[in-house]
Amino acid sequence: MRYFLIMLACSASFILAGCFNKDNKQPHRQVSAQDGPAWLVSYNSTCAGEDATECPGFYGFTLDAAGNYQVGPGPAGQHKKGRISDEDLQMLTDSISTILQSTMQSSELTCNTLEAYVGQNQTITIQTKYDQARPVVQTGDKGFCSATEFEPSNSFYKTIKTLAEQYYPSPFPDACEDAIVAAEGLHPQFQFCATDTDCGYLTPGFEVVPPSTMQYIITDDCSRLKPLIVANIGAIVSGQEILINALQNAQGVCREKLVKYDCTGVSGFQATDGAPLCIQNTCRVNPTTAP
Repeated sequence: MRYFLIMLACSASFILAGCFNKDNKQPHRQVSAQDGPAWLVSYNSTCAGEDATECPGFYGFTLDAAGNYQVGPGPAGQHKKGRISDEDLQMLTDSISTILQSTMQSSELTCNTLEAYVGQNQTITIQTKYDQARPVVQTGDKGFCSATEFEPSNSFYKTIKTLAEQYYPSPFPDACEDAIVAAEGLHPQFQFCATDTDCGYLTPGFEVVPPSTMQYIITDDCSRLKPLIVANIGAIVSGQEILINALQNAQGVCREKLVKYDCTGVSGFQATDGAPLCIQNTCRVNPTTAP
């Protein structure tokens, strides 16, 4: 009887513990894929003899499999982000496919002493979702060094350099751009609200336009700095000087660079076309003012 009970207990627990099988193994845990783009390509260059702010890639130029790019960080942490065109993304995807297949097998770089590349200190690295960043092309004193054959590597290098020259801003960092970003970065703190009556339209000098006043509100004055045209009335009254100082700083730093070269004219609307609204605790232009 006791033997029967032992056998019954062991049979019941066999599935969970493997009573008579010392080599019983637990099921494999399925590993989910990591989030993020399939690959990242980074390009760095020193551009001998050129100012760092005029050198495409000096502060880093990164592209991902979705076509997004990022420049920086600059000395003060500046970044610039954007997206390349669909045509350029296809060109990049075609160029990188051979490189990805080859570099998965070897991370060693083979150098060709080509005079055209000597002195041009450039590095291109690739990072995939499941691997660390590794250099695939380097140029410099040893000439042209690559992780795979010269022809596909050189083609890939030219593709990356072309994209860097096209999308990397010059200059970078740009003191004018930094001043614009700093000024526009102040806007949100002046636009909080609880009700529609908290909000008012503004003149270019940050003066509050009284309700029902015939006043042309300028939405585009041909400046690269977007005007603050609607804000919390109380916040403007108490913090107007902060906005004026930021605007004057941008004007002083940028000078003629503050004007958009492709501007076709000033645009805006009449304040009486629709009173400002408080939408999701933020002062907004009334949609009825849209042309």
